[in-house]
Amino acid sequence: MSTYRIRREIDLIRRCSRLLHRSGVRSVLGPDDPLTRSSELVHTVAVQAITTAGTTAVAAVAVAERVSWAATVFRAASILELALILILIVTLQLQREDILRVIGSGQEHLPLYEVRRVLRHLARQEHVSALADRLERALKHARDWHEVDIGPRRREGLKLLRGFGSEIDEIVGLLRSAEPATRGVALLELFLIRVNGSVLDLGAQEEMREQLWRIRYLLSRGRASQDPDGDVGSKLSKPR
Repeated sequence: MSTYRIRREIDLIRRCSRLLHRSGVRSVLGPDDPLTRSSELVHTVAVQAITTAGTTAVAAVAVAERVSWAATVFRAASILELALILILIVTLQLQREDILRVIGSGQEHLPLYEVRRVLRHLARQEHVSALADRLERALKHARDWHEVDIGPRRREGLKLLRGFGSEIDEIVGLLRSAEPATRGVALLELFLIRVNGSVLDLGAQEEMREQLWRIRYLLSRGRASQDPDGDVGSKLSKPR
């Protein structure tokens, strides 16, 4: 048990250590930017997780050597470690949402490691395909609103997607037939995930119309940029 647990703690330390790079978010965006705050929170929690993992590994060795205090320390450290891992998962998600907002607002060229990391992920075809599948499922849930499980129905705004079938079909087509602009992919991910003020939770129809148009427009730019005759403005109609 001790050998397995020590290897597990070393792996956790290695994974968390990747989050301890020297971030330049504060110097680029300032101390009050949401991405600055979330990035610094990730760093703080990662440091605590590494420290706790080291304590757990030492305690595991002590348990194997039948040291009297080891079992108590091992149990306490393991509980704390689990809590920190859960907190780290949440803070990483919050940081990703802030990064998606930065990319979606047109600041994808900022010289930040955090932004570059998410940009690489947004450009992966498997991620783009997964978002397309998720958007199609959301539309299906909206059309079969009274037949779906209670989970999806908790998002009241989801049923409004029934009125935007053509827009969603076009977005899915753009995702699957071209190399979509990462700004559009970022905004689509924000649209689908649970974030504060999400239109899928608030049920704001006009805001949903505006967001879907913007996502469609930005995704089209990725394809139009390869077409010398591509005029996005002439191919897409703005929401009324």
